[in-house]
Amino acid sequence: MKVIADEFIPGRSGKWLSFSYFFRMSVPERRAEFIFGTAAEVMAMMEGLPSKVAILRPGGEPQSVPTPPESDEMAAAYEAGRRLARGSANQAE
Repeated sequence: MKVIADEFIPGRSGKWLSFSYFFRMSVPERRAEFIFGTAAEVMAMMEGLPSKVAILRPGGEPQSVPTPPESDEMAAAYEAGRRLARGSANQAE
């Protein structure tokens, strides 16, 4: 057995998707399932999560052509946040 760490994001459907698949989706698909307009929407989705985790596991290659990273503001913001968090952790040491 081999344990591989991964990060997941919950969607409107209550299912979770790995970030590696999230960034392979087209921007419109991501926004439709994974971008919430208000904190209240997030809370409502979280209240309805089932006790057994459901993970979206796309089969094969993604159906959509991925957005190039230079024009993908969500991927850029995510990476900027990760760099900032790593910098903060390094400064704390």
